[in-house]
Amino acid sequence: MTSTKTLTHFNELGLIAPLLARLVELDYQVPTPIQAKAIPKDFSRTRFNWWG
Repeated sequence: MTSTKTLTHFNELGLIAPLLARLVELDYQVPTPIQAKAIPKDFSRTRFNWWG
């Protein structure tokens, strides 16, 4: 059985710094359960350039 950790902040999702900064500006701090599952933890390490 695999244990799952509940993510309590967006910075635990491995998002890039500019995206984290914008989330802070918008006062988003905690992902919803579906966001925590849908946003991969290694998002910032993908080969794809999602932002441009």
